[in-house]
Amino acid sequence: MRVGSPLAISVQIYRDQLEVFSGDADNQQLVGARALTAAGTHLVSVTVTPTATLVSVDGTVRMTLLAKNETGGVGFSAYRDLTRRTWPTITGFKVTGTAS
Repeated sequence: MRVGSPLAISVQIYRDQLEVFSGDADNQQLVGARALTAAGTHLVSVTVTPTATLVSVDGTVRMTLLAKNETGGVGFSAYRDLTRRTWPTITGFKVTGTAS
């Protein structure tokens, strides 16, 4: 997800860690990681504005990625890579949007 850039971001949440990657599908690089309080569940929110993408976990903004003054759109996808690790269950998933 990202606005203002042709590059996508990938948000990965673990029991005690947030990792954010940026890049195209074939070449993603880690742009930031934050420690989280270890928990079996986390409430994750990604907010996209014309100037930035905000990644919040458990009600607190943990990372802000600035847009790059380019036109762009917003897209979302979710997947589980079960061959590498066990992923948590996603519940209460919601996408909302506003036009500006």
